[in-house]
Amino acid sequence: MPLGLNSHPLDFQGYLGDPLSGCRLECQYNSECPSERSVCSYNRCIDVCTGVCGTNAICEVSGNKAICSCPKNMTGHPFEYCRPFDTRDLCEPNPCGRNAQCQPGYDNTGKDRPVCTCLPGYVGNGVVGCVRGECTSNYDCPDHSVCSSSECVNACSNVCGVGATCEPRKHTAVCACPSGYTGNPTVACDPIPYSKYRAIRF
Repeated sequence: MPLGLNSHPLDFQGYLGDPLSGCRLECQYNSECPSERSVCSYNRCIDVCTGVCGTNAICEVSGNKAICSCPKNMTGHPFEYCRPFDTRDLCEPNPCGRNAQCQPGYDNTGKDRPVCTCLPGYVGNGVVGCVRGECTSNYDCPDHSVCSSSECVNACSNVCGVGATCEPRKHTAVCACPSGYTGNPTVACDPIPYSKYRAIRF
């Protein structure tokens, strides 16, 4: 019995149809393939996503290639395995700047986010980067200063009470009530009543 157009007595790769009436190519272009087998490869429509992506991953076709990705709220290597997101993933890889450390935290709406802080002994913006601070202890500062947040600051800054005097000595603030005043110099100094003051003087 004679064979039809494009027919072959054996399996002829890439052709479809009835060999007695005629065979045709399954496809020549991607546009000729159904959505579930959207790529034309060697005149056959194939699903390029079959067996390509890892467990729980999503596969999308771009051109003739399979693009694997993890679903929203999942992370991992999409060609191997995607797993539910965990707070520890906020800091892997470290999103912070140089000399900064990352810890899981929250924003002002309560949403999980990474929190970047400078390493001990460093100052700056943890997101951008930190530099070594001016000091790590009081002994790195002049006698009249103390080490605060890696910076040398005046030992008398906002230490003594209202009306008190302050004298910095060897990295320590010495608070005192001035003459004519009494009270706790670390809290407040009040004027001594006139009669009591006069009695003390005489």
